[in-house]
Amino acid sequence: MELQVHPLHVPLTSAKDNFFHRAQRIELQARVVLELSERRALIGNTRDISESGVFFTIGYPPFHASLQEYGFLHLMPLVGHPPLPCQIARLTDDGVAVRFIDHCPPDLVSELVAKR
Repeated sequence: MELQVHPLHVPLTSAKDNFFHRAQRIELQARVVLELSERRALIGNTRDISESGVFFTIGYPPFHASLQEYGFLHLMPLVGHPPLPCQIARLTDDGVAVRFIDHCPPDLVSELVAKR
């Protein structure tokens, strides 16, 4: 049997623990732009963020996005920071969850929290 890992869950190293541990999420509202290919973009507000990804709402179904699609997430309050490479992990009726390709730098999350 092959173990399927949800993109926003991290396998634990301890066998006595559950199979998955959800990355610690911080409730945070910040403006984001998800830049996709072919000059498409989704603009929204974060609901929560962690080192492994972010969920943001856009207020309408994300018709122009696909699961597993790659893009770049711009965190608008952080001027001067490069966009974060990411992949769409989940689509909802009014939002998008993305998984960072490389974990989000911890200082970036701290800087976002400081700007609230």
